[in-house]
Amino acid sequence: MPSLDSPAADSSPEASRSGLNPDRRSPRVLLVSHSYLEGGYEGKLRALASEVTLRLCLPKRFPSTFSAPIVRPDGDGYEVATYPIWFPAGRRSSTRWVLPSIDLGMRQFKPDIIHVENEIESFPVLQALVQRRLLAPHAAVVVFFWNNLPFAGWKAGLLRLLTLVARPRIALFLAGNQAGRELLVREGVPAERVMVLPAYGVDRTWIRTPSPETRRSLRRAYGLAADEFIVLYAGRLVPEKGLDDLLAALSLLDETGPPARLVCVGNGPMKAALLAQSPRVLVVSPGGRDAVQPFYELADLLVLPSRTTPLWAEQFGRVLIEAMAAGVPTIGSSSGAIPEVIGDPALIFPERNPVALARMIDRMRHDPALRLAAGQAGQARVASHYTNDVIAARTVDAYRALLNGDLP
Repeated sequence: MPSLDSPAADSSPEASRSGLNPDRRSPRVLLVSHSYLEGGYEGKLRALASEVTLRLCLPKRFPSTFSAPIVRPDGDGYEVATYPIWFPAGRRSSTRWVLPSIDLGMRQFKPDIIHVENEIESFPVLQALVQRRLLAPHAAVVVFFWNNLPFAGWKAGLLRLLTLVARPRIALFLAGNQAGRELLVREGVPAERVMVLPAYGVDRTWIRTPSPETRRSLRRAYGLAADEFIVLYAGRLVPEKGLDDLLAALSLLDETGPPARLVCVGNGPMKAALLAQSPRVLVVSPGGRDAVQPFYELADLLVLPSRTTPLWAEQFGRVLIEAMAAGVPTIGSSSGAIPEVIGDPALIFPERNPVALARMIDRMRHDPALRLAAGQAGQARVASHYTNDVIAARTVDAYRALLNGDLP
């Protein structure tokens, strides 16, 4: 099974499906996830539904990363079933919830594939495995997961036990990053059953370069000068995202060139400390991914300076592909999946190294040609790897390979 960066992954979606049996009926896929409550991912669902018969099962409510209003998918070409959410462990968690349904519609829907987007040890995966055994024994289980670090801390033993119970019953694993794949393979999962493929990307409509007038008008709207070099950070305002390193790097920039200003878009416990840095730092919490897009259009550079901790390393960094789609030069630290998403080692700096980050920002600030080339390369990478239609096509390829018996 190819990874995203293999030659096979770069072929067109149409070519990658050309060898399929045209007489085979459309696979019936029951997809369980909470991610699609947030707007911006419906393009993947529509693309999937053009190739499979899709039933989406999701909770009625769930917290959103950007504190956006809950958005229910429109169900354009696919079935949507929402359920109340239950947290059996007594606290809200992205992995410790179940949908209180006796069958999630399996008996009537009769799925060929049960696809769960959550960690292998999560309650939604365990629920799907139990219900599949009782109600849809012929269905194959596919699990998408983000985890890219070995378990640590006092819960490690329990979490490992849950994965050991779940793994033999999962037919195909979709890892959100290369480190996650390597982790499973080291633990004995056959490499052919672990594919590197993000859960979702961006719609092709995001791939566009703003006009100079759009940039100027957006800057005026937020009180940003036309000659300022705008460094953008978007995401959670938390220490592990490396915001202290970014602030330190900005203080180390040389005295020449356009003045640099940091714009932070997001929310979190560091918001008050960042607001105290005004006017050097502008902090905005617009809510919703669509509301973040204008900030990509006014920025000169996006930085994701994440720091690896014993319990976390950057698992993907969706803001990277959003900024790259908008043609924004994008740099990031060496934490987790950032280097593989950006795809160019020249745009990666060592994590927790403000001096190296300052040098990279200065190089971008003083070299418009470098910024233009980096922006264009980023757009091309998103178009070939990270659009919703490309990801949906490769997901369908994985379904077909599984159902056709092409996996060992």
